[in-house]
Amino acid sequence: MKFNLSKVNSLAWKIRKTGKSWSEAMQNAYAGLRAKAQLQSNVCRIIFIKSDGTRAERVGTLDPSFFPAFNGTKSNRTRTSEKISFYSLTDGGWRSFLPQNLLSIQVESATMAAAA
Repeated sequence: MKFNLSKVNSLAWKIRKTGKSWSEAMQNAYAGLRAKAQLQSNVCRIIFIKSDGTRAERVGTLDPSFFPAFNGTKSNRTRTSEKISFYSLTDGGWRSFLPQNLLSIQVESATMAAAA
C-alpha cells in the first residue's frame, strides 16, 4: 500500500511533538494511515488507548453504507487532522483515536464496496 510521503511526514511531525522519537513517530504515522485505508473499505476490529488511558475495543468502519441517515445538524466538535475518526458499529456512534494510541486493527469482514 503506497502513501503520499508528504502526508506521512506531516502526520509524523505532529506525533513527534508529543515526545516520541522520529522512528516511533514514522511507525505510528504509517500505522495510522494503514488503519484509515483499511477502515475505508472494511469492517475492522480496532483496539486503542483512549485519552483517559483506558483500553477500548470497537468494531468500526468508514464505509458510508453503514452510516446512519444524516439528520441535517452540524457538529460543534473541533477537528484535528491527526485524529482518525470512524463509525463504531459496537455502540452506534462516531469515535476517534490518535495514531500513536492504536494498538491493533484487524479486518473483520470485507464490505461489498471492497468486493466490487
